Amino acid sequence: MTGWGIPAVCAAACLAFAATGRVAAAEAPASSGLIITRQALHAERLAAGEATRGPLATDVAIQSQDRLLTLSGGRVDLAISRHGFIALGDDTDLRVERVPFSTFDVDLRTQLRVARGHLRLVWKYPDFGARWPMVIDAGPFRISVTSGEYFVEHRDQRTLLCVAEGEAAISTPGQAEAAVFTASACYRLISGAPAQVAAVAPEGFVAARAARALLPLAMQIGLAWAETPSVTATAAMTPDAPGAPDPSAAPTPAPPRSLAEARDQALREAVGPAGRPDATPATPAAARPPPAAPEVP
Repeated sequence: MTGWGIPAVCAAACLAFAATGRVAAAEAPASSGLIITRQALHAERLAAGEATRGPLATDVAIQSQDRLLTLSGGRVDLAISRHGFIALGDDTDLRVERVPFSTFDVDLRTQLRVARGHLRLVWKYPDFGARWPMVIDAGPFRISVTSGEYFVEHRDQRTLLCVAEGEAAISTPGQAEAAVFTASACYRLISGAPAQVAAVAPEGFVAARAARALLPLAMQIGLAWAETPSVTATAAMTPDAPGAPDPSAAPTPAPPRSLAEARDQALREAVGPAGRPDATPATPAAARPPPAAPEVP
């Protein structure tokens, strides 16, 4: 082999190894990752470093910088090792910003971004002593969660968060301190303003799980986008209960029950206050003096 032959062979081998590595990363087996697809219906995946997306298969390990998209009527279920799962609704765009290689990774931080659509997360903090932060980004909001169950829906620059169990800390860029949101409630997150909150009964979360959507629940509890009045505004618009009647006010007469009674009531109103105790009694016509005769010049 000539002197030029050995470098050429090495270069070809390196290129083949690199190509094999990209294919392996694109279709990593389930045993090599922490987030694994368990169900994929009408869904696509844009693998990290790839230019085109393809159908999302089951039992595939999801890598950092992967992008998962569901079409109309689609859904995806992802297992997070033995510590939880993620459920996506239709018309959803989820970007996996970061996922650890294994539970032995030095940094276990897992970061997801809901660019559009619906995500449900069930998460159990590991009991092997390692610190495993779980973060969901939606719009300008960063949602850090503890063990529990969470629903996030982000559409048209509007963000809803429901906490069925657990606690979530919400922060935005430039915010000095995160706000903590507790369970059994939904929150409409508003940038630069306090979140609007409404309590949710357990059956409300049951319906949200089945629908893989939060908008029907949000409409029921008054948190459905900007067109629906907020909980506070709705309470302010509710009319107060009627108070006790003013004893000094004149009683409101009952409506007449017959035509004759209506005629008599109209006549009494035309005559004036003759029937009231404080009225000056009218002089009978017979007792009135006759009119004076005109004076003759």
